[in-house]
Amino acid sequence: MTNDEYNNTQDLLMDVDGLDFLDQEGDSTDSVDLTISMDPVSNAPMVSFPNEQPTGKALKFKFSNVSSRSLAFDDVQSNNKLFPVKLLNLDESKEFAQYVSKLFELYQGLGEHRKNDVPTIGLIKQTSRQEHLSIINLAFQALVTELEFYIESIKYTNKLQRIGDLEECLSILNCLKTLYFITDSPGWKQEDFLESLINWINRSDGEPNEAIIAEVFDTSLLTRRKVYETTGFWDLIAQLLLRGLWSQAIQCISKSQLLEHDEEPVRIFATDLITIIETYPLQSDSLFREWKNSVLQLINNWDEQDVEPEIKKSMMNIFMILSGSKNKICEFSQYWYESYCGLMLYYIPTLELSNEYGQLATNNNAIDVCNNWETACYDIICDRVADILPVLESLDLATAAFVAVLCESKGVIRTDFHEIFSHKDENMDSINAFETDPTISGFLMNQLALNLCTYDDKTLWPISVGLISLLPDIGDATKRTTLAELLPHFPYSTNDDIEWLLTVCAKWRLPEVARSIYKILGQDTLYQNNVVEAMSNFSKAGEYEWVKHYSWMIFEASVLKGAPLDDITINAIVSGDSESFSIPKDLIDSMVTDVMRQALSPYAVLYEFHKLVESNEIEKAIDNMIQLISFPYMPDQYCILLLARFFYPMFLVPENIRLQESQIFTLLKRLEKVQINDACHLLYSQLKNGENKVNSLPDSIDSLIRDVRKTLNYKVCQAFM
Repeated sequence: MTNDEYNNTQDLLMDVDGLDFLDQEGDSTDSVDLTISMDPVSNAPMVSFPNEQPTGKALKFKFSNVSSRSLAFDDVQSNNKLFPVKLLNLDESKEFAQYVSKLFELYQGLGEHRKNDVPTIGLIKQTSRQEHLSIINLAFQALVTELEFYIESIKYTNKLQRIGDLEECLSILNCLKTLYFITDSPGWKQEDFLESLINWINRSDGEPNEAIIAEVFDTSLLTRRKVYETTGFWDLIAQLLLRGLWSQAIQCISKSQLLEHDEEPVRIFATDLITIIETYPLQSDSLFREWKNSVLQLINNWDEQDVEPEIKKSMMNIFMILSGSKNKICEFSQYWYESYCGLMLYYIPTLELSNEYGQLATNNNAIDVCNNWETACYDIICDRVADILPVLESLDLATAAFVAVLCESKGVIRTDFHEIFSHKDENMDSINAFETDPTISGFLMNQLALNLCTYDDKTLWPISVGLISLLPDIGDATKRTTLAELLPHFPYSTNDDIEWLLTVCAKWRLPEVARSIYKILGQDTLYQNNVVEAMSNFSKAGEYEWVKHYSWMIFEASVLKGAPLDDITINAIVSGDSESFSIPKDLIDSMVTDVMRQALSPYAVLYEFHKLVESNEIEKAIDNMIQLISFPYMPDQYCILLLARFFYPMFLVPENIRLQESQIFTLLKRLEKVQINDACHLLYSQLKNGENKVNSLPDSIDSLIRDVRKTLNYKVCQAFM
């Protein structure tokens, strides 16, 4: 045998890449690299801050409902710097969002099959139960596939802890699928069950690894011995057979030169061994019985052979494993799940003995309690499926929630809280006789829905709202209350986001929430100096005082400027001629409310006044200004402002402009009602000293009013002359 034959062991391995195990190599695609270290005192893991590292020791943390807005600050130092905090185990990747989205599609597609409702009255279809189980099994298999895709998508990132948790989830799900979601499917085959069993065992830990096989076939360690003369070789063959890795076992036997043994019986029985392994019947029980009889006949014949004792004993052990010997299977198993797989493959491949196999396997090889998946898988074997949900929840809440739904839908677990706590209230059963009992799946789904809203990813919000809407355990009133708390915190950024928010509010009849959303939108648009849109949102929110306030601000700005504002949107609204400003009429109509039009009416009259002055229509301009000044709801400070900015310098100071008697008396009556306040003095001072100051004004408001009265009296005389 050449050295190449010993060294070429790569083809003896499982296709590890095909099984998508954790690969710690590869470039990280994460934008933030979090350094993990251990605290020397408590030995607890420490995570670095994503950007600048604080130097102070008296750190305080403020965690937000949205995780990305959490902050830390030093309460001692005077610089008051804020440090963003990033949680290590929080997966905010786009791959996670896609994974949850796919799971929600599965959940939504289940329809009436989300519940394990067994029809008892009416026309009952005989195949309805079978169809229900088939749909649930397909959904669970799709869930496993989506988890595999998710792990593959983050395989080359630096989220090693996250990938490890997901791999443990996948091991648990593969075990659960094997034992509960295959054998009752219509048209299922034993081959599907056994292949799923083998995939679960080998995907979980990836044994035997390349180093073990390389060591067995390493020529430098053989020291003139053949490969088949070492115990490591036979242990490897036994491990491969116990795990159902038959092709790898055959390759190892072929490369060991066992087929070239000096003794002819050994060569013959080695060939028979390969034939027996190659013909293992995955398809049916009847073929399995015939195959096992062949193994037993092979054992009897081998026992009669006079060959070298060591080789005879080693091959006998392999034959005994294939015959289903419990003692030999447990003896050559390194892990309890290898024993379980070996017993299921070679003793009797039936789930009826699954519990017995599990007990026998753990009696000889203890469960590694440090591995979450080992404990959970043993609970599954022992028909304690509900016990795995806390483990899954600690690894990945989304996966745990959907697993709980499918398990309850199939009747694998039943965790009604009313049933659990019914002993505390004798009347509980009668009170809730016609109500939907809360379940653990409903609890986990509700937790998941709320949890998704803590991510700084708005694409997860529709999933959260969808989950809440589809929850069967709570009524519409509770759902409305929950949505009313969540929706105002939605991280919107586009008009489509706002439209989606308001659509949800309309569907669930949440007018108060819609008003709160409009109020938040108004504040945001106001912060962006978009006054018109802010007023529109405030009016839709019912905040009419804010609409009035900003309408008067617009009016004041135009008066101080002495001309229309430069805002084409506002001018298009008050003029009613949007085409002149190249603004679509539909846009104006959708933005402007009746409250806005009413609140902007003083500025509309003022805007018309400016246009009349520009066109030199003085008489109409005077009528227009007198209407403004005599407006019953015109604040006193603006009445003084209009007199000082327009009426006094434009229509009273020039002697050639005549006023009608009715106009003069209207102004005098208005002046009698004016009460001078601080706002009057402030605006008058700004008018005299501001950017658009009027130089011909008297020094004070009192002087202005005296001059106005005096001039009006003179105008009265002119009217009678």
